[in-house]
Amino acid sequence: MGKSIISIIVAVYNVESYINQCIESIVEQSYKKLEIILVDDGSTDASGKICDQWEAKDSRIQVIHKNNGGISEARNAGLDIAQGEYIGFVDGDDFIEADMYRQLYYNKQSKGITVCGFYVVKKLRKIPIYYANCSVTGEKAITCYLRDEIRGTRGADICIGSYAWNKLYHYSLFKGVRYPKNKIFEDVYVIIELFYKSTQVRFIDLCLYNYVKRDGSILNTSNKVHYDWVLARQEQIKQLQRYKLDTLDIMNMGYMLVFNACLFVLQEICCLTSIEKSKNTAILNICMERANILIQNGLKITKKDRFKFVMFKYMPFLYKTIWLLKNMDIKR
Repeated sequence: MGKSIISIIVAVYNVESYINQCIESIVEQSYKKLEIILVDDGSTDASGKICDQWEAKDSRIQVIHKNNGGISEARNAGLDIAQGEYIGFVDGDDFIEADMYRQLYYNKQSKGITVCGFYVVKKLRKIPIYYANCSVTGEKAITCYLRDEIRGTRGADICIGSYAWNKLYHYSLFKGVRYPKNKIFEDVYVIIELFYKSTQVRFIDLCLYNYVKRDGSILNTSNKVHYDWVLARQEQIKQLQRYKLDTLDIMNMGYMLVFNACLFVLQEICCLTSIEKSKNTAILNICMERANILIQNGLKITKKDRFKFVMFKYMPFLYKTIWLLKNMDIKR
């Protein structure tokens, strides 16, 4: 294992318009002890060729070409060969600030995680998402994560997020941990496990990563994507129980996230055409049943969410009408 070396794993798939900016931002980091692993996940455009060109120019770069298997397989392929003491991830259509890994390494945690803020980049706008400077234990980070996932970015003290890309991990955290194959919300499946294995999680108040938000988000691609959200939250419940973190407060937060995921899927299916909705009847019934069981078991939900659930259950057409009118106003 290379002492003080950071292995940066970049998942690349059909991002020929973005990948040069991404790689350049990594190559030009002020922290130079880098191992840069570019994983071309079966791109059908020029992305793979661009990666090869960069490999020829910089000895720190290693390119893996593989058949398309999704971002989880791409990251896992990078993890399998990484030699650095610390691990970082960058998505192939994003880019990073010149000081990102120097700042993260300076604030590194032994057998822990360091987290920086980031910018959401959409067209010509850069929206900063900051964190307060602080350090917490891994178990405290899990509590903060669950709470903040429920509350969202507004009003959250830390707002950790499950994102892989704004964090620096000690390599030991990934022993026995890999991203799940054929899942969309891959970060959600592993974040609790990584926090649990961490001695400390350190937050720094600098925005150093640029998350480029493109049109055509995966949340709008298929209904399997939406149901994966429910499956990911249910897996988190199992992890909380496995690690004996199943106190009443923590489990209530976990179940609330399952309920919210079900509500999200119901909302999306409710707004489909009749033909598309009929294709997702099984998923709709599963989510309806699970949400109903959680309510019957005493899960405390807001009046707004209870009202939404009643509308999905008894008046889906009315909800769809309200949703369409609301979206018409937004577009205006």
